Amino acid sequence: MLQEAVVTEPPSGAAADFVGRLKLPVLMLAGEADMQRGCCLIETARALAAAAAGRPFELVTYPNTQHGFIYGGGHYNAQAYADAMQRTAAKLAQYLGR
Repeated sequence: MLQEAVVTEPPSGAAADFVGRLKLPVLMLAGEADMQRGCCLIETARALAAAAAGRPFELVTYPNTQHGFIYGGGHYNAQAYADAMQRTAAKLAQYLGR
């Protein structure tokens, strides 16, 4: 049974409304230099984390890191990518029991 979800882009709308509907633990990985409007500004990620106080919501931010840092290309950040994958694998193992 899946007990973990990975959010790649926060939804639009009020942060409190969104986190109030969470049923699964969330691991959010965000670049602090992300300028992707409508989904991924660091202020949005931080608002979601603040609204989720007391809920299983973990925000990990990466300084000087832009949108799409886990993909090859101009915004790729090898160090942030490695950390993000390690955290994702650990979180999935935690909730899937593997």
